[in-house]
Parts: sequence; C-alpha cells; structure tokens
Amino acid sequence: MVHRNPQRERVAPGANGEKLDDGPATPVAASTPGGTATLVAPPPAPVVSARPPWRFTLTLESGLWLLFIVAAILTRFWDLSYRALHHDETIHSYYSWGFYFGTIPYVHNPLSHGPFLFHANALVYLLFGASDATSRYMPALAGVLLVVLPWLLRGPKLLGRWGALAASFMLLISPSFLYYTRYIRHDPYTALGSLVVFICLFRYIERPQRRWLVLFFVALAFLFTNHEIIFAIAAVMFGVLWVRLLWGALRPLAPVHLLFAGLGILLLIVHRTAGWAPLPAIPWQNPTPQATRDYYHALLTNPFVVGVILLLVAFIVACGWTLRTNKRGQVPGGWFERAFGDAPDGTLDAAIYAAGRDTVGLAAGIAAALFIFAGLFTTLFTNFDGLATATFAPNGTLLYWLGQQGVRRGQQPWFYFLIEAPQYEWLAIVFGVAGGFFTLWRIYRAATGKPTGPRLLVQAFLAVWFAFIFLSLSYAGEKMPWLILHFTLPAILLGASYIGEMIERGRAWFATSRATRYHVGQEKVIGGVLVGGLVLLAATWFLLAARLTNPVYATVNGQMQRQIPASQMTDWWLMVLPPVAAILLVLGVFWVLGPRRTAYATVTAAFIVMSLFQIHAGFRLSFLQGDVALDTLIYNTTSPDVPQLVHDVGEMSELTTGTKGISVYYDGCTEWPLVWYLRDFGGRRKYTSVAQIQADKPAVVIAVPQAWDDPSAPCGSGTPLDMDGYTAQTYVLRWHEPEFSIYRNFAIAPEILPGWSAMKTPTQPHGIVNIVESVGSSFGTLFTPGGQQRLYRLVMYRELPAGLNDYKFRVYVRNDMLPLYNQVRYGT
Repeated sequence: MVHRNPQRERVAPGANGEKLDDGPATPVAASTPGGTATLVAPPPAPVVSARPPWRFTLTLESGLWLLFIVAAILTRFWDLSYRALHHDETIHSYYSWGFYFGTIPYVHNPLSHGPFLFHANALVYLLFGASDATSRYMPALAGVLLVVLPWLLRGPKLLGRWGALAASFMLLISPSFLYYTRYIRHDPYTALGSLVVFICLFRYIERPQRRWLVLFFVALAFLFTNHEIIFAIAAVMFGVLWVRLLWGALRPLAPVHLLFAGLGILLLIVHRTAGWAPLPAIPWQNPTPQATRDYYHALLTNPFVVGVILLLVAFIVACGWTLRTNKRGQVPGGWFERAFGDAPDGTLDAAIYAAGRDTVGLAAGIAAALFIFAGLFTTLFTNFDGLATATFAPNGTLLYWLGQQGVRRGQQPWFYFLIEAPQYEWLAIVFGVAGGFFTLWRIYRAATGKPTGPRLLVQAFLAVWFAFIFLSLSYAGEKMPWLILHFTLPAILLGASYIGEMIERGRAWFATSRATRYHVGQEKVIGGVLVGGLVLLAATWFLLAARLTNPVYATVNGQMQRQIPASQMTDWWLMVLPPVAAILLVLGVFWVLGPRRTAYATVTAAFIVMSLFQIHAGFRLSFLQGDVALDTLIYNTTSPDVPQLVHDVGEMSELTTGTKGISVYYDGCTEWPLVWYLRDFGGRRKYTSVAQIQADKPAVVIAVPQAWDDPSAPCGSGTPLDMDGYTAQTYVLRWHEPEFSIYRNFAIAPEILPGWSAMKTPTQPHGIVNIVESVGSSFGTLFTPGGQQRLYRLVMYRELPAGLNDYKFRVYVRNDMLPLYNQVRYGT
C-alpha cells in the first residue's frame, strides 16, 4: 500500500515550475447495483484559459520603474571617457586589449583577480573598438542591471512592490555604485552576480522553478571566475540558509553541530597551548612545483589540520547517522523524504525538497557552471594550467589572497570603512543598520513564538550578509575603497525591505481610514506639512552651515591655515535653531497624529534629505571631480595631464609622420598607465638606461626622477634627468588623497605600521582602552567649531585640510621638435 500526503504531492518541476502532465485521463471502473463493473468516463477536466497577453499600463509604480531605468542608462553611460583611466583600470584594459588583439595571450593571474573581466572586455573591444569609454561599457551595463534587477524582488515575501522600488532608487543614487559602475574593475560584476544569486535563491524558495535553479549555478560560476571575495559571500549566504535548515527540517542535527563546535574549540585551544607546529606559510609568490608539494605535505601532516580533517569526517558521519535513524516526519521513504517531504509550500525546506527531486535541473545547472568555470580559467580551453591556479595552486585564486594578507597593501586601518561609508552612503548606513536592529528584534520574537511577518528569512539573510562582509573586509589585510560595494549592496536591500513595509502599512492605513474616519484628509495635510517642514528646516541648516563655515585663510608659522572669521563665530549658535525647530515640529505633530503617522512622515523627510545629499555627492564625484583625488572613495587617480599629453604627442606624430609612428620612450615608473595610452604608437618603447636615450635620440621621453644606479630605489627618489638636446616640462601623473589629514589619525590601529594611524611609535600604548580613548578624542573635536567646520566642508564640498599628494613626471621633447610641440600644446 502506497502512502501519500495529499498536501505534499510533489513532482520535479518543469522548466517553468509547472507540475508535469500525467497524460490523458483514463476511464475508471465503477460497480453497478448488480455487481458488474462498467467503465465510467471521468468528469471532464476544467477548462484552463490561456494566460492573457501582457499589456503595459502606466501606473505610478510602472512610471517610476521606467524613470529609474532611463536615469540608470544615462548616468552610467554618459561621457564615460571624461576621466582618465586609473592605474588599475589601465592594467585591466591593456591586458584585455592584448587578449583581443592577439599580442598578449591571457593567462590567469590572481593578482588581477579572475578571468571574466578580461574575456568580457576583449569582447567589447571586438565589437566597439578600444578606448577609455569602451573599456567602461561592461561595468556601466552592470550598473544599469543593478538598478533594474530589484524588479524581480517584488514578491510579498521578498522586498514587496515598494521595497523593490526603494532598492532600485537607492542603487540608482548611490555614490559608490554610480562611481564604480563607471570604472573597469571586478567589483561591479561581483555586486551584480551576488544580487542575481540572491534573487535566484529567494525566487526559487517562493516558487520552485527550474530556471531559477539553473541560473543560480550559472551566476555562481561567473562569480567564482571574477573575484575572490565570492568565497566570503558564498560562505555567509549558505551559512544563513544552513542555520535556517537547522531551525527547521534539519533540527535533529542541531545537537550534532553543537557537539562538534565544542570539539573544534577544544582542538583550537590544544593547538594554541600544546606547542603544535604552526600552519605552514603559503608560498604565494610564484612557487616552484617542489615548493607546492612541500607546502601541501606540511599542511596535510600538520597536527591541527589532521585534527580538523578527522573532526569533519566524524561530523559528516554523525550527521548521516542521525538523519537515517531519525523518524521525524510524516512522509514515508528515506531520510530526505522524512526531513523535507511534508514541508509547506513557499519555505526553504520545500525548496530543498523540490531541488533534490529535480535531477534534470541540478544536472543542467552544475554542467553549465563547470563549463563556464573551466572555460574562462583555461582561456577558452587553450591553457589548462588555469585549472590549477583556479583551485589548488598556492599562487592561485584563494590561496594567493590568503597568503598575502600580511602584506597589508595600502596599510589601511581597521576603521577604514567606518570612515569611508558615512561620507557617501547615508541611506544604506542609516536604513541598513536600523534594519539590522529591527531584524534582531524579529528573530527574538520568532524564537519566542510570536508573529514576525512573511519577510523574516529575507531580512535575516540580508542583515547577516551585511554584517559579515563589513566585518570581514574591516579585518582583512588589504582594504581598498571599491570594496565598499560588497557591504553596501545588502545594506541597501535590507533598508529597502523596511522602507517598503512602511509604505505598505501607510497605504493600508490610509485606505482603511478613508472608509472609517472623516478627517483622514486633514491628517494627510498635517503629515505633508511635517515632511515639507522638516525638509525646509534641513535646507535652512545646510545654508546656514555653508555660510558660517566658509573659511578665511591666514599664514600661521609660515603655513596657510583655514580659520573661522570672528563675525561668523558670533553667529555660530544659529545652527542650533533649525534642529530645535524640527524637534518642536515633530512633537507638535506627534500630539495631533500619534506616534505611527508622525514616524512615517519623519522617516519620509529624512529619506528625502539623505537622497538629495547622495545625488549631490554622486554627481560631483562622477561627473565634476572624478579625475581629481579629492575623495576617499577615489583614493588615487590618473591626472588629466596624461591623456592630454598623449593627445598632443599623437598630433605631433600625425603632423610629422602621417601616422602614430613617432618615437616615444617611457621609463618603468610611468609604464602604467602609459602602456595603455601609447598602445597605438608604433615607436613606443620602455627604456632602462640614460645611455639608451642618448644613443637613440627619441622625439619624446617620459620619465620620473629615479636613482638609476640603484634599481631597488623607489620611483621619484632620484634627481631629474639632465639631457642635452632636450627641453623638459613637468606634469602630474597621479593625484592621491591626503589620507593623514583626513582619516588616518582618527584612532590607534596597532595592526598596521606605526606612523600610519594615531599610533605614532611602536612603544605607544595601544591596548583596547587606548584605542577607545583615541576614538573618543577624535569625536571630541566635533564639539568644537573648528572640527565642525572641517567635517562640513569636507563632506559637502570636499575642501581638504591639506593639499593633494601628487606624483609628478617630466616630459622631455627633443629640441628640434619643440616648436611643433608648443604649436600643438599651446597653439603658438
């Protein structure tokens, strides 16, 4: 006898998630009063009407989506070439161009992350040619898709209709996403792929459909071929889902997890106290085959690693035994059916059950993922050594970046992202952090058996994703400004989910009140007055602050210093008035409307003000000052002098040779970005000695002062070249943000070199109390007029407390070419 659960009659979903047809209906036997069996036709199947054709209707929601999409296309693609390519951009562009042009076969090198970017840009160059603008086409396209994709999260258990719109808008006006989706790096692709994986996971949970399952594997494969941070993102994503399963269908495994977690901690304590050998150092710098073998031999024979492996094997065995012997569940069959077979639709447990039974979808997804992974890492199956660097090689994808963490490139402190993010991402930080605390509260309510709403899993997933990536990047040895995208994305989605809830509740309240309360129109007016009043008061405060913080400059001890005029100091108290008026206005409306409607209006006003700031910051950053390193988000950038110089030399070459055949020599210190910008010059050459220049007499020489007699000396450490027959002009190669005067002295950072934070010497006390005191000291400056002026002028206008750090180079023009150069450059 076959037992069936009518509520959970499941089949593997088809391509669109529909139940597969069992074929035509079969007549059934029925007994007559005389006992004879006759065939009785089954009742006719209900007629299912065809899905009505999709028709576009312009509503407020659809109109906003269209507006956001058009705005995304314009802001991501407009004038992509106005800013010179950054040092890293030129590396990505040049090797993509060499790959496309056939001059530099692509070989995976983890220093430049994964192969996806180089294959994608080579395709762009094939279709549209190579230029600064086309180099940024693919990240710009990723930026547009990031704004569009929240449309797929409109489900009531996901972000909801208004939450999806909020997420799209926040991604549209995010200064970080705007700037870095107009920038050829791997990070925009990782953000896009992470969003696709998130969508696939939760759309599949919402309704298991094979397309989401296959797309999940495809997106994951592209992510692993793009950037190593996917290891952290994948770990936190699967970790959250696994914990949810332990709370649900796999709850019998919870004691096993607790037991082995305790054993793991005990093993770690023994490792630290028993004098076991430390883990071997990863030979991440071009190891020989023998060095690789030695590393793995030392690793796999290390007592701690052996213990971890034994614990993992025992853990898997214990989990398998527990699942096979557990009789929990109402559905007969093996452990899989007992664990997941009776889960209600729309849950993670039900999605696991559907995926486990959809062998076709799993096979297709895994096969596609392996094909993409192997194809890109082997350069379209032409370099099978790429499989080694993609997996186990010590100088490969994961081990390379783990091995070099101690190098701490950039020497950035633990508080780097705590300082960077609030300068730009007000919406993500405020609503994301607030959403994290609300989610903790909802998890507590769920643990006590209280209702929490349909989006708890999505919100918990996003909150943990946000917190884990932020903490991981803050701990990591190498911190760079573009990494902000990876925790800003989940923060935006989390904040948007709660914004959507607020809008839904507000609309529902007004819809209900319209039928039951005669004065709902008056309440709308009062709420609108509160929103408008708060926005107006915020504008008043910003205008006051702009006038009162406007500095004068005076020479003090031989240096120009910014000061506040005495006349403005006497009016400084005026900046208190708008906040006080705002508080009084909120309290007055609270007395009339109550807490909930007052909170809605106040949050709406705050959202508007923060949005206006982000539009201001993003537009300035991406379209006005993106080629000057005034921003922490930019860090450093190539000066506009470089493309101008290359343009001028190209004009000289066209006038003298009719082609770009002029001889241009450059040194190792200017190699990047010049290898990209001089790629079309047939006479370009990197020189290594002054004697080579004197012998060849090139038309133009580009150099940074160097100590030529010491190859290990850093660039710029020597004296300028003095060459007979040449006239020199100094230009700026790169601008660099003055980090020390902006953020490095914010707090003590003992993990980096002394002198690179508020910790100036190795002997300076740097315990946790000292670190907290250094943070408090920095915040204390905000209670002084000078500190307030400095912060406001920096955040609003990027007025730096010190000048930019510039990295200069010299251009030597052969004297017989000098009149032509002056004609091209200056029109004389």
